[in-house]
Amino acid sequence: MQETLQIKHLSSKLTNTKLIAYLFDLEFLYYIIYMAFTLAALNEKILYALLLVDMIKLSNDLTYLFGVLKSKLLKLFKTGLFCALVIYIYSLIGAKSLTASYTNVKSFRISS
Repeated sequence: MQETLQIKHLSSKLTNTKLIAYLFDLEFLYYIIYMAFTLAALNEKILYALLLVDMIKLSNDLTYLFGVLKSKLLKLFKTGLFCALVIYIYSLIGAKSLTASYTNVKSFRISS
């Protein structure tokens, strides 16, 4: 009798573990989110465009490209930030040194 109780307890523990494993599986979550977007796209047609992201998962070339971009994303962000900083510095230098070259500069004065 006690043996069967232990077996039932063990089997219920295993089913709970399987349920938790399903809930935290990334592919399962992906399909749940995909289904939610599909249902939401019934009302809003533009959401169908988001479902095309599935093509990345299905294509080996796009998966590889996405992996490379994801690994290089931080470097790309730092490069973009550096470019924005350089453009900002050059615009400050141009505004400071070329103010006299403009004819209507009343609203563009930089205080020294």
